[in-house]
This record gives sequence, structure tokens and C-alpha cells, in this order.
Amino acid sequence: MNLNLKFEYHERYSILGMTGSGKTVLGKHILKSLRNTLIYDIERMDYDKMGVIVHNLKDMWFQTKILNKHKIVYQPSLDSDLISEAEVLVKSVFGNQIMIGIDEAHLVYPKGMIRIPRYLHNLLSRGRKYKTGGVFMSQAYTELHNMVMKQSNYVFLLSGLNAAEADYLRKLKFIVPEDFINNINYRICDIKIGTVYNPVPHKRK
Repeated sequence: MNLNLKFEYHERYSILGMTGSGKTVLGKHILKSLRNTLIYDIERMDYDKMGVIVHNLKDMWFQTKILNKHKIVYQPSLDSDLISEAEVLVKSVFGNQIMIGIDEAHLVYPKGMIRIPRYLHNLLSRGRKYKTGGVFMSQAYTELHNMVMKQSNYVFLLSGLNAAEADYLRKLKFIVPEDFINNINYRICDIKIGTVYNPVPHKRK
């Protein structure tokens, strides 16, 4: 995949699209381009080969500080408070040059959240200063907190959304191409500025 973009640690990337649209492909592409990455793998499905798998902060500390591993996949337990655990996880690495990937981002940054926890908020608003960035992926982006998209440097939309989803994004002042609606061809648009990318075709499952 080639988007002719240089991905930076201090930036934030939102990736929006329906199931099977290629969000994970694009997210992996960004994360693979950087040396230091931490993936918050809620679903435990797609990132097993993206780094050393850990299930708690003690194991993560051992892998990063003792074994000097640079790519970590953190898989929370099934009964975890996902928001609280993400807050602790981000706090443990915030201020380091690292890219944090969060799949199912709407579960960590839900739309109805009144007060975003401190370090999850810092990841959105102060990451540039501290060189800690984020890749936020969601298929339920109408349930994602608006601040995630508003604070992202790039908001990548995968084609195939429906008309209601397009209207929702347009109300947030994003630029949604008309031909992205109900279109199954693999295309990507940075809807902050309206730039459309046509990478190598991706076959949906």
C-alpha cells in the first residue's frame, strides 16, 4: 500500500470504515512503518504477528525494559474495564516516542463520555508535544467520541459507508465524496481535506 505519506510518531490517525473495508490493513500499514508501537488489541484477532503479546503491565515492562522489545501487542482480559485499562496503559508510555494503535476505538472513546480520562485525553490533545501518537480504528464511528476525529491529523474514511453515516460525518464538517457511499471498491479519503487515495485493490471478505 502506498499513500505517499510519511507517518510520524507525534501525529494522530483516525481510520473509519465498515467491517471488512480494510481498516485493519491500513492501520497495520501505518504501525508497521514505525519502530516503536503499542497496540491495544481488544478483540484479540488481527495483531498476533505485530509484536510480542502481553496481558498486563508487568509483562509489558519486562518485554520493553529488560528484553528491549519495541513492538508490543497488549491484549486486555475479557472482563476488563476497557477504558480504565487503556488509561493506565497510555499513562505507562506517554511521553515516549511511540505510536499507540487502538482498534475498536469507540469502546475506549465512546461518544457519550462526558469526561475523557487524563492520559487518554492527552493522547488526543498533547501527543504532538510529547511525540506520542495514536492510530484509532472504528467501524462504529457514529458511536466514537467526536474529539478523536477532530484532534486527528488525518481522518481516513474507507469507501462503502451508507447515506446516514455520510450525513453524520458531513454534519461534523468532514468532506465525504458522494461516490464513497455504498461503493465497495477499495478507496480511501482523508475527509479532513478531501484527498482521495486509490491504493492497491483490497479484496473484502
